[in-house]
Amino acid sequence: MRRSTSRINMVALLCAGAVGLTACGNSDSSDDPTVAQRGAGESPATAAGPTGWPQATDGVIDEKMCGLLTGDDFAKYKVITGKVETLPFQVNAEVNGIGCNYSLDDRMGLALGKTDDEARLLYADSTSSSSAKSGKENVVTGADQSIAYLDGEEQAYVVSRRGRLIVRTSLDSLLSEISAQERLDGAVALNALVLERAPQLGKA
Repeated sequence: MRRSTSRINMVALLCAGAVGLTACGNSDSSDDPTVAQRGAGESPATAAGPTGWPQATDGVIDEKMCGLLTGDDFAKYKVITGKVETLPFQVNAEVNGIGCNYSLDDRMGLALGKTDDEARLLYADSTSSSSAKSGKENVVTGADQSIAYLDGEEQAYVVSRRGRLIVRTSLDSLLSEISAQERLDGAVALNALVLERAPQLGKA
């Protein structure tokens, strides 16, 4: 099966958060039912706010936040998911964040900076690659900053910042046959969905 540079760059983006850092490696799959794939019509088991979705109780970003996206959400973009693996948001640094691996290289990452300035630095780290520099900006509704770009023709990345919150989504072509543009559109939509389901996160 194909394991090109998209695999390396994906981990570098969602696990490391900065170009040049090494991958964080595999972690054990979470046994928390809130991050497992849910079937059609099922609601998240970790509701912590009025929206019915996990809202980072006490400002802590942990594996429960992976429940902001479901298997049904990915299925809309022809992506098949399985049991979610959790990863550090960033290596070699203490970051209040989590990485969620839904299916090989189909991922979402969340981080909450202590201040807007810290979040801006995380955003800059996450968008410092040469591929990101040629991306399209201001693509995610509700974000203060956002960018979408392709790494070659395989991996689609979207990074957004809303206040202190950083959201990173990506879709890979490894297990799906969707086009590069469809992967970009899907990653943008999933990123915006996270912001919609946690409407106050990062604002205060």
